[in-house]
Amino acid sequence: MPSDALAGLRDGVERTLSTGAEPFAAIALVDLAELAAEQGEAEFSEEATRQLEEIAGRIDRDLYRGLAALAAGWSGDAGAAERSVKLLSRTACRAFQARALDAYGRSLTDADRVDALQRAALVFDACGALWRRDRTHQRLRSLGARGWKAVAAAHGPASLSRRERQVARLAAEGRTASEIAEQLFISKRTVESHLAHVYAKLGMRSRLDLVRRASELALNQ
Repeated sequence: MPSDALAGLRDGVERTLSTGAEPFAAIALVDLAELAAEQGEAEFSEEATRQLEEIAGRIDRDLYRGLAALAAGWSGDAGAAERSVKLLSRTACRAFQARALDAYGRSLTDADRVDALQRAALVFDACGALWRRDRTHQRLRSLGARGWKAVAAAHGPASLSRRERQVARLAAEGRTASEIAEQLFISKRTVESHLAHVYAKLGMRSRLDLVRRASELALNQ
């Protein structure tokens, strides 16, 4: 249960702080602030943020200042969320950078939110934080067509149907729409429709992009 997790985190934070291990407590406090904010427990989230700010005041480093700003960002402070992205980008902690982008993305309007969440998902993926990547993809899908395209582009060729992959491979080889239609026994209009879907899913604008990235996308295999 989320409430049990929240209680467990709070107890863990208090025990860790009692030993004076503030750097370790800071990591748990970030999780506590996020979980409390998601559960609507504003008081707990704000308390975790306050404790992080105190730790950052004693440990004057970008990481701890960034974590404090991140916690404030989950409480709805858009300026703090943006500041956390800048601070954590100066550190080697890529997972926290992605979490900052995620928090910042949630604070933006739909038009700008897609870009921030897409960047967060990419970094989560690179860090192996797959459940966070998938959760960010869910948020992207909730933003409409642009969000769906961003998720599809992130999945690359895996997002293509078997027929779309066939069409993409032939197009990358230089075949015209008419030639592809003849080889696959479909209409030219259907080929053009498949290509449009391929471009959208892979984040491309033209056949030239497809040709250039054919090897990268393993379309020539």
